[in-house]
Amino acid sequence: MPCGIARRRSSALHIALSVSLLALLYGCGKPAGRPTVSVSGVVTLGGKPLADAQIYFFTDKFSSYGKTAADGSYHLIQGALPGTNRVFISKVEGADVPGMEAVAGDPEQLRVAAESGGAGPGVKKPVGPRQVVPVEFSNPEKTKLEFAVPPEGTTTADFRL
Repeated sequence: MPCGIARRRSSALHIALSVSLLALLYGCGKPAGRPTVSVSGVVTLGGKPLADAQIYFFTDKFSSYGKTAADGSYHLIQGALPGTNRVFISKVEGADVPGMEAVAGDPEQLRVAAESGGAGPGVKKPVGPRQVVPVEFSNPEKTKLEFAVPPEGTTTADFRL
């Protein structure tokens, strides 16, 4: 193979690798063309801070997650897209059963846990994870929670459940 062809292939490979690396560095975790903004707030349930709960903001294009502290405060790890976001909040107790730690971060399993939290009269409730937050706030498909994220972000995305 002539030297000029090998050099062109090598240059093309370097360019392709460089472009791929830049795309990974600048595009990772952010929705294309739409910057996220910082979002934080406080979650309460029955007037008391809701500790160790997961909170999710999501749109058709992007979702982000945060976890509440002992005082109910949270900060979304990747921020959120400005505009209307749907929100669901989940706290699963009894997830210390071996293998159940994955439930807390999986919206589909959280939905199943939320729906299985009730049992009819005289039926013993299953041992295992139990959703603490009512289904109208904890189920991503049924949530009634929305928040209008301002273009500059916010520190007051509070939810009183």
